[in-house]
Amino acid sequence: MRKFILSFALLLLAGTSFAQAPERKVTAGEVEVIIATFGSFSSLGLEGRYNFRSPWDVGFRVNNGRINADSGSYPTTYDIVSDYNFRQGKPISFFVGAGMGVTTREDYDSYTNSTNRHTVFHFMPRAGVEFFNRARLTAYYNTFSNKGQSYTNGLGFSAGLVFGGSKIENKDKNTYHFEFEPSVGIATQSFINFSLEARYNFLRPWDVGVNAAIDFCGFRITTVGDYLFLRKKNATLFCGLGAGYAITDILNIDEALDTYGDACCAESEGCFCFYPRVGVELLERFRLTATVNTYNFKTAELLLSFGVAIGGGSK
Repeated sequence: MRKFILSFALLLLAGTSFAQAPERKVTAGEVEVIIATFGSFSSLGLEGRYNFRSPWDVGFRVNNGRINADSGSYPTTYDIVSDYNFRQGKPISFFVGAGMGVTTREDYDSYTNSTNRHTVFHFMPRAGVEFFNRARLTAYYNTFSNKGQSYTNGLGFSAGLVFGGSKIENKDKNTYHFEFEPSVGIATQSFINFSLEARYNFLRPWDVGVNAAIDFCGFRITTVGDYLFLRKKNATLFCGLGAGYAITDILNIDEALDTYGDACCAESEGCFCFYPRVGVELLERFRLTATVNTYNFKTAELLLSFGVAIGGGSK
């Protein structure tokens, strides 16, 4: 976890060194689609916010995901949230805030053939960074009024993609700055891989973004950056790096094979993820990428992926 936080901080510092993007005008309403990690499990969330003319925002968040390994149910959390935004409208801004609400879940009791519903108070302080009013990385701490067997307090991380909330006058009339890319790939160990990546294209030959990926072995949330060269309308080459946090069973596959003779018995664990990548973008839309994913610098796998860039490119 410390490696994840350190790599995240280093990438932020690197991003601010060349972030010469224009400022945005903040508008009132926005919606964020969220993928979060908490302990060894993931969750999906949706958050709507209203941006005041001051640096404050307020909103409502719904999140659904497992709480711990002993729970077969998927609790839902409903929170009222609010943040204070530093450097609002800048290419890279920071925020601190909190969420407060309730978490509900239903547990099935096989002995009595009945369902028990639990509702507890939930409080969540948080802090994070927002890139270009579109991509948000957040660290948060979940606290529950009834922790223990059903609920466990702890630190989590999330990546989100924001829709709405700002607009910009594009001074470079030939290029859209923001784009996102859904992709599918084949990896040597985790097999089929699906990912969604949001990127900001600078006027210089750099881009920076956030990548969320899921495969048969787990998932990962990383920050990414690419250098683009030989930029032509029909074909552009790029190379880059990614770093972040992953929850995967790849690190324990060999142990599972030795102990149980079955890779499916491997246990998942959180780890530091780092990867170099190279690729080609065709017609400013289609991207072919070769990536070497490494986990705690102990295990590596090759990933070949195909993606379609939406946005970006020329008008």
